[in-house]
Amino acid sequence: MILDGRDAVLWYSQKLTLRDNVLTGGDMGCTSCTATRLIEGNRLIGNSVGGFLMYSRRLHMRHNDVSSNRPERLRTRPQGRG
Repeated sequence: MILDGRDAVLWYSQKLTLRDNVLTGGDMGCTSCTATRLIEGNRLIGNSVGGFLMYSRRLHMRHNDVSSNRPERLRTRPQGRG
């Protein structure tokens, strides 16, 4: 379970399965930039964005509950370094 965190970040992974997780109260729920194979049976609820699936290949999503996500909840973060 990821509760009130930023998101689950799945970068540079191969043949990854994300199954039966609860991601709630965060910014993007799930961020994927991979050759992730399967996102199944997860609950992405009450985040700013349910999932951000960019640059992914051969991605399959099955039986996920993606609901009550609202972009106006995006947190404002300082830009740059310091």
